[in-house]
Amino acid sequence: MLYLSDICGELPDEERRRLERRLGILLRHPERKAETCRSLIEKIRTDFRPEACEWLGISIEKGDPVPRTELSSAEREVLERSPVIQLEGQFYMPAEFLEAWKTDTSPTSQPFLFQTLHRLSLAEKRAFLVWLKRHTDREALAHLPFQSVGMRLYLLIRQLRRDWIEPPDSASPEGDGPWKLEDIFGELWQKPPLYWYDREVLPFYQCLQDLEKELMRKHKKTPASLPLIQHVYHGLRTGSYCLVEEEQGYGQKLLPVLYRTRDFAVNPTAAIIGRAPLQEDRLF
Repeated sequence: MLYLSDICGELPDEERRRLERRLGILLRHPERKAETCRSLIEKIRTDFRPEACEWLGISIEKGDPVPRTELSSAEREVLERSPVIQLEGQFYMPAEFLEAWKTDTSPTSQPFLFQTLHRLSLAEKRAFLVWLKRHTDREALAHLPFQSVGMRLYLLIRQLRRDWIEPPDSASPEGDGPWKLEDIFGELWQKPPLYWYDREVLPFYQCLQDLEKELMRKHKKTPASLPLIQHVYHGLRTGSYCLVEEEQGYGQKLLPVLYRTRDFAVNPTAAIIGRAPLQEDRLF
């Protein structure tokens, strides 16, 4: 995934003109990246809706980036008619699309992952990133191309999907969601460390990391809700679930719930993040 506003000055003239026609916006001022980015996002919000982008289905199935060699002739034709970036034999979705869609609508029964990540507080984003880094090759993290905490978190989740396999004895939550956290964690909800999140002392994802360590201690009693917790842990690492703190009314406490999210698939051959060595304090 690339920011078109960052690379438009480096694109071949033919590709730049093709993107200008598809987007309906000029990309002739690469030295004015911030202005170009704002113009792109405004244009995307006005003229591009996720459900109306025919090329989005190919991105979901194939991942990002998408090598031309992995596409059928019909798929190539669709992407060539779209505003995705063609560079050195690969297709990239412009990151400005995510930036435009992250505030496009309120969460529904299955919102976009990047949209739910955007709604997290900065403290939650940082705690989430720290938790995920425990399951990632530290050296590879230095190569994440974006400085934004939200975008780094989003890319890391996408990369972790290729390595994490859900435990066979896990159990899915009932219904279609969203789900209250106390229904997921059962008897653990009112005990430390989740107790400290419920009392607004610590971020949720920091408490998850502490709970993971707690459950791995020897002779620790296994909670009845462990299969469901395993499923949720896997879903949070791979982006199929995400925390949303919903407003209940003026002066009322935010209600934390889990939403099932949807997102773009990851192409394992293009992943840049490696899996970390096994650690003793992992839950799975």
